[in-house]
Amino acid sequence: MFERLERRRQQLGPVNPLAQEEYAEAVAHVEEMEGRRTDLETALRELRGVIRDTDRQIRETFQETFQAAREQLRGTGPATCSPAAPGACGS
Repeated sequence: MFERLERRRQQLGPVNPLAQEEYAEAVAHVEEMEGRRTDLETALRELRGVIRDTDRQIRETFQETFQAAREQLRGTGPATCSPAAPGACGS
């Protein structure tokens, strides 16, 4: 039995005395990267929200400005201009 265990030990090769320390460092590194990933995902969600809000505000401001300009140019009659079809405004 002893010989079999000795052969098995030799097959495994030399023992790395720093393995436990290296493992602990690797685990700490993975945990740090997971924390950074979580921070980045949160920042990305917030950024997408800001982009949506900015796009909405730009559309609303454009519509309001376009409507005011159309009313100034057309007077009080029915409006035929549209920001979606600028060629419909006539020349």
